[in-house]
Amino acid sequence: MKKSLSTAKTQSSSVEIQILDAYSRLQYKKGANNVVLQDLANEVGVAFGTVRYHFNENGKDIGEEALMHVLKMAYAYIDEHLFKARPLKNFNPIKSYIQIMFNWVREFPAESSLIIHYYYLCSTQVEQIIPNQIFLERARLRIEALIHESIGRKIYTSLNDVSSLALQIHMTLLGACMVVGTQRNDKEFDLQVKLCQDIIDQILTKA
Repeated sequence: MKKSLSTAKTQSSSVEIQILDAYSRLQYKKGANNVVLQDLANEVGVAFGTVRYHFNENGKDIGEEALMHVLKMAYAYIDEHLFKARPLKNFNPIKSYIQIMFNWVREFPAESSLIIHYYYLCSTQVEQIIPNQIFLERARLRIEALIHESIGRKIYTSLNDVSSLALQIHMTLLGACMVVGTQRNDKEFDLQVKLCQDIIDQILTKA
């Protein structure tokens, strides 16, 4: 019996996701510049030609595709956990966001390292600026919305230039996540979370 077109597309999509997940794992272990298609084929357990078909031959850049895949994962994770946290007593949108981001870095170290890698590339390679600008803008808009929510909850007073503040918070959090990504000690992890929350709280209260 022939496979339906929808089934074939679903299976194709599943293989692509497996390859993208493998890319995240391998770049974390050996560095993005050292990952070759045969490594991905071996990791996923498919033929070399399968990896080449899904990426090199159809014009997709596997690094950028992996980054977009990871960002989608991160957005879904953040949305889910913010939704769960909102009904809690004394919910603080900004502090909850910081905690959730740190938790994501701890739970998905390979994926978070891929984002950091592309941020680094953005500063050295022009072709990486556009995908990173997309991520940066989405992160800024999310934080800006959380700042406005915090003001609505009377956690902070009315603030000027919320857009700039959101970007400053994002870059502060990104730097903190880079540090915490190298740590596996619970005490140091919690200390970094608290330190980052305090710094960002000062950014907002002194604005």
